[in-house]
Amino acid sequence: MCRGCDVDSGPGRGEIWAKATQDEKAFERNAQASMMKKILDAYGVSARELPAGDTYLLSNRTGGSLVVAGIRHVWAGAASLAGREIDLLDDKFLLSLEESS
Repeated sequence: MCRGCDVDSGPGRGEIWAKATQDEKAFERNAQASMMKKILDAYGVSARELPAGDTYLLSNRTGGSLVVAGIRHVWAGAASLAGREIDLLDDKFLLSLEESS
C-alpha cells in the first residue's frame, strides 16, 4: 500500500499495524511524514498532525487552513487549498522518492 494513502488510518494505527513493533511503526510514520512534506511543499501546502491523532491541520501560503480527519483526506484537502489537483504519481515525486530510498 502506498505510504501516501495507507489504509483507513495512518501508520501505527489500525488492524494492519497490530503486529508491528514500535520501531516499525515509528519508521513508517517518519517515512510517510517525509514523503507528505515533499509533495505538499511543491503545492504550497503544509500539514501538521494534531494531538488528537490521525487528524491533520493543512495550511497554504495565503493563510488558508483546513482540518481533515484521517490520512486518506489529506490529499483532497490539500488540493482544495492549492486550488488544483495533486498528482501523487507525478514523475518528479516518484523519482525523488526512489532516490531517497
